[in-house]
Amino acid sequence: MSDSPLSRRARRNADPHPAADDAAATGSDTTPSTSDTRGGATSVSSRKATSARSSREDATSAVSGDATSARPSRDDGATAATASGDDKRERKPRSAARTWLDRLILVVAVWAIWAFITTFVVQPFRIPSGSMENTLRVGDRIVVAKWAPRFTDVKRGDVIVFKDPGDWTDPVPSGNAITGGIRKIAEVTHLSASGSHLVKRVVGVGGDKVSCEGPGQKLTVNGVAITEPYLKSGVQPCQDKFSITVPKDKVWVMGDNRSNSADSRYHDDGTGRLGSVPVSDITGRGLAVVWPIGNIAGGHNDEDAFSKVPAAR
Repeated sequence: MSDSPLSRRARRNADPHPAADDAAATGSDTTPSTSDTRGGATSVSSRKATSARSSREDATSAVSGDATSARPSRDDGATAATASGDDKRERKPRSAARTWLDRLILVVAVWAIWAFITTFVVQPFRIPSGSMENTLRVGDRIVVAKWAPRFTDVKRGDVIVFKDPGDWTDPVPSGNAITGGIRKIAEVTHLSASGSHLVKRVVGVGGDKVSCEGPGQKLTVNGVAITEPYLKSGVQPCQDKFSITVPKDKVWVMGDNRSNSADSRYHDDGTGRLGSVPVSDITGRGLAVVWPIGNIAGGHNDEDAFSKVPAAR
């Protein structure tokens, strides 16, 4: 018995979700099925979108977390740099007293080194006169070896610098209190040589007999005539006749410019006692001329000229 339209309508009302086969069989209403499919697709899309949002939020959280974890490191570095800068700003400048103390220590150290050198090693001197021309000229700066008279014997032919043994030179003007004080300080600190100094050549040592027969004659030492290549050209070995014996621990000195040299001859009484220079007054043996540049030279000592002189008896 076939269903009437009224019966089918009644079943549809009673069953709001008819079987799929009924719908397919009748082909009367495909909308619910289509609607369901779109709904299913929408649900799937929603879940995918939700999942994607969750992934993005997780990624954002991860990135935010990384940034948050990195920030303290940068903050710590900035804080350390700021602290270091604060420390630098908080350092107090060196006090003026400390600065002057450092300078004083430096000056004392330099002076101590200079004093040691000029006392035991070498010392510079300025040539004040022409008594040693042409070997040494006025204004030459020479350096002398301070160890020579202390540790080695002074020999004939040596050029020496010695302290005035007694009124050989004019006294140095004392000047006023200020210049006198400065000179004294310079002498004490070895910036200047104390007292008056002279430079001459040794021609006789303790016990030697030094003599000359007068103009045109050679100087003789212990009976041996000396050829003196260091004499200034045209100068006689001696102008006056003399003969002396050099006392022990003293030396007889003469200038290379014999006609313009107030040396041992000039200050002696004819015995050699007054004109000879005590070895203890010798400051040093000449090493070289160091200034001016055009006059730089060494080797002014000439021991070879006396090589044939026998020892004193």
